[in-house]
Amino acid sequence: MIRLLTFSSLYPSAEMPSHGVFVENRLRHLVAGGRVEARVIAPVPWAPSRMRTL
Repeated sequence: MIRLLTFSSLYPSAEMPSHGVFVENRLRHLVAGGRVEARVIAPVPWAPSRMRTL
């Protein structure tokens, strides 16, 4: 069994469900073969707002 860790900024999330669908589809196809186990790390950029209260 191959254990694969995928790190991608292009991967669907609850906020952006169509973002990077092609990456998810390729990974699902690879895992469907039964010889690969995969985990995904998909970081979401975040920056605090500068305009909290005026």
